[in-house]
Amino acid sequence: MAKAALVEELLGASGHLSARELHEAMTAQHPQMDHSTVYRALHILAEDGIVHSLGGPGHTLFGLADEPHHHVVCGVCGSVAEIPAGDLGDLVAAAESRTGYSFSAQSLTLAGRCVACAG
Repeated sequence: MAKAALVEELLGASGHLSARELHEAMTAQHPQMDHSTVYRALHILAEDGIVHSLGGPGHTLFGLADEPHHHVVCGVCGSVAEIPAGDLGDLVAAAESRTGYSFSAQSLTLAGRCVACAG
């Protein structure tokens, strides 16, 4: 039940959420759900490739691993923006060419400052 409810919550989210934010949202509909249940379910969903996690300043954010995409994370406020995987196709091709690797999975996180924090 917890895994399905978490996926449903992430489907309705407008962005990435922390475990605390997910727990708060979950307890509105499932008051008996505790923190450890949410953390265990998120860990299993991440291992199964259903969600991905991003390290932000002081916390981890979770999002659905639905379509291939990369992330830009603000090192000041922790906001996250997504970049479609195709937008970095040339970079991936160059990395494959230089390293000899053939990538089966792609996950790239760029760190910087968002517009609000760069101000």
